[in-house]
Amino acid sequence: MSGLVEQLADSYRCIVIDTAGTGQAKSEVDNLSISRFAADGVTTLDQLGIESAHIAGWSMGSAVATQLVLDHPDRATSLITYAPWAGPSQRLTAIFGFLCELALHAPGLEHVEVATLVLLLSPDALNEIEDFPGYVRRTVQDAAYPSQGGLVGHIRACLEHDVRARLAEINCRTLVIAGEYDQLVDVELSREMASLLTAAKVDYVELRGAKASHGLLVERLVEVAEATKGSSSDECGSQACACTNRKQRYNGDLSQRRFWWRGQARFAPSARRRRLHLRIHYAFLPDGGGHEYRRNEHEAVSR
Repeated sequence: MSGLVEQLADSYRCIVIDTAGTGQAKSEVDNLSISRFAADGVTTLDQLGIESAHIAGWSMGSAVATQLVLDHPDRATSLITYAPWAGPSQRLTAIFGFLCELALHAPGLEHVEVATLVLLLSPDALNEIEDFPGYVRRTVQDAAYPSQGGLVGHIRACLEHDVRARLAEINCRTLVIAGEYDQLVDVELSREMASLLTAAKVDYVELRGAKASHGLLVERLVEVAEATKGSSSDECGSQACACTNRKQRYNGDLSQRRFWWRGQARFAPSARRRRLHLRIHYAFLPDGGGHEYRRNEHEAVSR
């Protein structure tokens, strides 16, 4: 997660918090739910005196960000989701159920971490990890790693998340970024979410090719950061975003219009950059040396 913050911090103010059950909030393992995480996000905005912000989330965090915008639409300047889903498929339910049982009954959380990494990363990225057993062991032993209760609570919260019937309530600008080869959240679920945002101005970006996995914030970081900047800038709202293939904007039914983003996408720069209050929730995703569940704030002057 720190990689995305570093990409954005030269232009925006980024605020990253610990989701209950992780990091400095590791002991908070009771009554974990997507709605509770979203309410915690609003509390954070209140404490920082932020009236509205670009609300962003990756993986489980995409569910949290979406829930926050649904429950508190006045607090969202825009919604930015990475590898999102609006509700589970049979396959996703089976995956979450398996991970939950593994967390409950495996002799150690290392087993959950291995299974998670296999689902999150592309084969190339997984094979590039040096001393894989040691990497897994160090990650799980890190003080910021969630407890068993926190991990189980997060997975169960994901299992219960289904906002398909409410997505038409969202009317702020929304960016949906998905990976073609996502082995955790099937890309069809991200396409479905974009198609159900009927009242929003939607930019749907689907990364294709090598390393277009669930771990797109790690494996395709530069493209994801550029898409995020373009979506939150002033000018990109009125200008089509350009990529190496063709101009592509999505505003309608994905079953009728399917847009593919190939290679590296480039976005028109904004003449006046705004501050971005970036709320990123996440779970189960390695970044560099391991999981980052620490509270982290980056301040940067708008340019």
